[in-house]
Amino acid sequence: MTRFDECGMASVMALAAVLLMLSGTATLFILSGHNRLAAKEAVQTMRLLEASRSAVRMEAARLEADAQARRQLGSKEVQGVSGAVQGDGVCYRAAAVRLSEAGAKKAEYRLTAMSWQTAAEKADPMNTAAVGGKRSYAAALYRLEGERMVFVRWEK
Repeated sequence: MTRFDECGMASVMALAAVLLMLSGTATLFILSGHNRLAAKEAVQTMRLLEASRSAVRMEAARLEADAQARRQLGSKEVQGVSGAVQGDGVCYRAAAVRLSEAGAKKAEYRLTAMSWQTAAEKADPMNTAAVGGKRSYAAALYRLEGERMVFVRWEK
C-alpha cells in the first residue's frame, strides 16, 4: 500500500480546497441569476399593481369632475379611463358601478381596474386578446359627498 508523504497530502488537500471553492463559486453564480430574475419579477408585479391602483384613482377623479358620467351610472357598469404606460408595455382599464340607490344622499361607487402587459410589441396595447400572462386587479369603494369623491377603502 502506498503512503503519501507530507508534500503529497498537502497537495491533495490543496486540490480539494480549490475544487470546493470552485463549486461554491458556481453555486453563487447560479443563485445570483435566480435572485436577479426574482427581483425583476417583483418589479414587474409592482408596476402592474401600481398601474391598476392609479387607474382606479384616475377613474374616481373623472367621476368627480364629470357629472354626466355619474348620471350614466345606474345599475350597469360604465367603462372609464383606459390607456397605456409608454415604454413599460403596461396597459390599464378602469370601470365603475354605482352601488347605492338613485335616491340615496351619499352615492357609493365600486371602482375596478385591471392592468396588464402586452404579449407582443406590435400588438394593439388596448386589445385584451393581446393580454400577456401577467395582470393585476384593483378595486376600491368611493362615496360621493356633494361634488367630491371620497375614498372609503381598498377591496380584496
